[in-house]
Amino acid sequence: MEGITLLIFHIIVIGAVVATTFIIAFSAGKKDGIRSILKKQEGKDH
Repeated sequence: MEGITLLIFHIIVIGAVVATTFIIAFSAGKKDGIRSILKKQEGKDH
């Protein structure tokens, strides 16, 4: 039973870290104009 509890705990913590990272990246992206950066990268790839 402890293994399942530990697994659930890790899933919750990893989810929180991913969510926090996404929020930080999203707010930074709005300031720096992430869409223009992505468009430039797409232009280089094609």
